[in-house]
Amino acid sequence: ADFSVQVYGESLKQALSGLVDRTVPAQSFAMEIAAEGALTSPVLRRLDLKVGDSSLQAKGRIAPVPPHKGTDVTFELSVPSLVAWVPELVEESWAARPYVAGGRVRKQGDRIRLEQASIKGAATEWQFDGEINDRFDLASASLRASTKGDDGGQYLPDFTGFEPAKAPFELALDLSASPEHVQIRDLKLLWADSELQGRGQWALSDTASGSAIELELNSSRLSSLGELDALTLPDAPLRLTAKVVPGAGEGFKVPNLAMDVLDGKITGQVSYGATPKPSISADLVATGLDFRPLIRESESSVDTAAAPSTVSSGRVIPDQRISVDVLRRFDAQLRFSGSGLHYPDPGF
Repeated sequence: ADFSVQVYGESLKQALSGLVDRTVPAQSFAMEIAAEGALTSPVLRRLDLKVGDSSLQAKGRIAPVPPHKGTDVTFELSVPSLVAWVPELVEESWAARPYVAGGRVRKQGDRIRLEQASIKGAATEWQFDGEINDRFDLASASLRASTKGDDGGQYLPDFTGFEPAKAPFELALDLSASPEHVQIRDLKLLWADSELQGRGQWALSDTASGSAIELELNSSRLSSLGELDALTLPDAPLRLTAKVVPGAGEGFKVPNLAMDVLDGKITGQVSYGATPKPSISADLVATGLDFRPLIRESESSVDTAAAPSTVSSGRVIPDQRISVDVLRRFDAQLRFSGSGLHYPDPGF
């Protein structure tokens, strides 16, 4: 049998009041469905759904009754701005951009597969594929995702005085689920002559144990990462290994940080607390570091005539204001000790 359904309204928020808990847009909506076949396994000739300027289109075969045999649907979702759907993102610039998502969902054996799926935005594009059993058991789910772009630095947190490199990046994730954990089977990020790799698992609840993620970062050139106002990043390699485990609340700890850099080594532990005002604590030990490549030549020269004009006669501290705004963003307890460290001639 052939059948069609048409639904229109002036406010989706009003139409769904009492049915859903979260906020939905108070925008007009229209839905048109044209299908044929049995109600238990209809062939969807067309689905058009519009909410304001957002739209969803789909076609194919849907088997709504388990085990969903014969399901094979392609879809495309267009959203001009995520802020209308998630008002909490109003201050996020990336959420105000348009996005288009699409892909194919089909049943194969006892698995429901997501294939050739993508999310495209103005600045990036994600590719996905995944699967879950036909009982929709989360422990059976897996997901593979990848993305790449021309400027990986734009996604890094904002640190005063640091300008990240505008360099191409590639990110790939391979995830699966168990009854109590998300399994990170593989994580790989390539950016600015650097490679980050990771694997491990993270608990889905506070009662589950065994959360730990092993990370390794290798960079062939520190200078490729970006620029610092006060320091010159040298063309020197960096290798960092860390094990990330849960901390207090929603924070995390790195109990065994190890870094090979500047011809020396830094070891120790770091913790981060996700409190209203974030907190950071670190206890680090450095051996054999050579700081001389970090200092700009004019700052380390023994020729006082070539020293910056901001250094007054007879003064070590410059007259210019030193920005410490970044320190107001978090609370910190830092302890640093070192031996065999090399510094430049202070030049005074």
